[in-house]
Amino acid sequence: MQNRSMNDHEMVKVLEHLLDENVNITAREVARRHPSLKAVSSITRNKDRSALLSEYQQRQLEYRRAAAAWGLSTPLSPMR
Repeated sequence: MQNRSMNDHEMVKVLEHLLDENVNITAREVARRHPSLKAVSSITRNKDRSALLSEYQQRQLEYRRAAAAWGLSTPLSPMR
């Protein structure tokens, strides 16, 4: 269980980085950048990780829509 939470913590870090850098958030991109989850299926076949991926994809879409509405070429980094 400890390993799972560590992987999910690392996944959040990867997702946050992709969001901040405005890189398309995909399971393949997360797997490329994750230190231990190297297979896309490790993300897509896991209910919690898949939901986390979807959440960040939705956030990215919202940031991009807001940027377009303001006439920005790229979204501003979200405030945390």
